[in-house]
Amino acid sequence: IPDPTPTEELGICRSHDDGLGVEVRYTPVSETSDPVGRTRATSTRYERVTATGTQGAEREWIIHWHTPSSFRRLCRETGLDIVDLVDDDTGAAATDSSTAFTATVSRGSGR
Repeated sequence: IPDPTPTEELGICRSHDDGLGVEVRYTPVSETSDPVGRTRATSTRYERVTATGTQGAEREWIIHWHTPSSFRRLCRETGLDIVDLVDDDTGAAATDSSTAFTATVSRGSGR
């Protein structure tokens, strides 16, 4: 389960020069977390700065994380087969108490 963005990082612009004279910027503006709904929504500002001006866009970036059982259900509903579901902390099979897990999936046998 991802931690919230630290409050001191909200409003702080991160920028990068692409080497071709274009600066790209990312700024997380605000954030709300819903641990019960297992979502985090971050309001962001993206900018592209060139010699001729600045283009910007405001976006909502939503992260939704799953329990192993909700992930299994999604795979079943979409026809994917789960090859392996491993708890990242223990290396054992993931259970619903797993907070981080790695899944290996394949196309369903009926596809």
